[in-house]
Amino acid sequence: MDNQVNTMTGEVVTGDEYIDMILRNYEEANQVYQDAREQRERARMVLFQYMDAQGANGIPSETYNVRRKLTYDYTKNKAGFAPLLDILNSLDLQKVYVEPTPADGTWFVPRIKALAETYPAVGGILEQVREQRVTLEFGRREDGRKAS
Repeated sequence: MDNQVNTMTGEVVTGDEYIDMILRNYEEANQVYQDAREQRERARMVLFQYMDAQGANGIPSETYNVRRKLTYDYTKNKAGFAPLLDILNSLDLQKVYVEPTPADGTWFVPRIKALAETYPAVGGILEQVREQRVTLEFGRREDGRKAS
């Protein structure tokens, strides 16, 4: 690529000028993204503070659906799944675990949960492995009024 077009001015620029331009564009876009992300996290924190002050897990609104949601993350403590290697039979183990290659092995938690009825010890292992996470469920109601 000897010559390219400047996306802002439409003028022809050299390869070096073009590279500088796209690197600047990326830097500016990345800064906008970081600023928006920080602003979103501050707004999220204020929403949680408001809910805490009200003693509620949601905010009543005709326009938005806003609520605190409790979820669980099973990816942080992979070592906690190790007892399953001794508990599950080989066929069930194949359904829920992929042997590690160069990286860590992968556990399929929904499949493990399905085996909890068959293997009573599985429920206790899942309780120990999971990490509680609080997320914010936020969205505009389809039937809600439009913002002014």
